[in-house]
Amino acid sequence: MESVSLLQTAIRSRKDAVRVLHQARQLAQFLRFNTLDQIEIGCHTFALALGIAANRAGAAVIFQLCQDSLQIGTIPALKKNAAAAIQVSRTLPESMALSRDDFIWVIAQLQLLLKVDALNVIKQQNEDLLEISQALRDCQRELHELRDTAAKSPAA
Repeated sequence: MESVSLLQTAIRSRKDAVRVLHQARQLAQFLRFNTLDQIEIGCHTFALALGIAANRAGAAVIFQLCQDSLQIGTIPALKKNAAAAIQVSRTLPESMALSRDDFIWVIAQLQLLLKVDALNVIKQQNEDLLEISQALRDCQRELHELRDTAAKSPAA
C-alpha cells in the first residue's frame, strides 16, 4: 500500500525543529498514542530536525501514514517526487477511531491551525516527563516492597 503524506515541514533553522516537535506531539496525541510514545515520537522527530538544521541539508521532515503505521522521515527539499527516508515508524494504536479519509481531512485542517508557541511545547514536554517520572518512582517503590516481602517470607 502506498503511503499518504500528512504533513511536511521544511527545516531551515532550529526554530523549525521546535515547530516539528510540536507537530509530532500533536499528531501523536491526536492518533491516541500513549504519553510515553508521544514523548518518544516528539524526541525522535526533534532530533531529526536538529540534524537537518545543523547540517544545513536543505531537507524537510515528513509525516505519513502507511498501512497501519505513522512514519516520520526526511525528504530532500529540492527533489520533486523524492522518496522519504523513513527514520521513525510506529504502529497506530487500535483506539484510533477515524477512517483514513476522515483522518487525512482533519490533518489538513490541523496543518492550517497549528501555531507553535515554544514555551507551550516545552511546558507540555515537562509535564509529560514529570508524569512519567512519578510513574517510574511508583514502580520502583512497588518493586522495592515486593523484594522486601520476598526476602521476609520463608523459602518454600
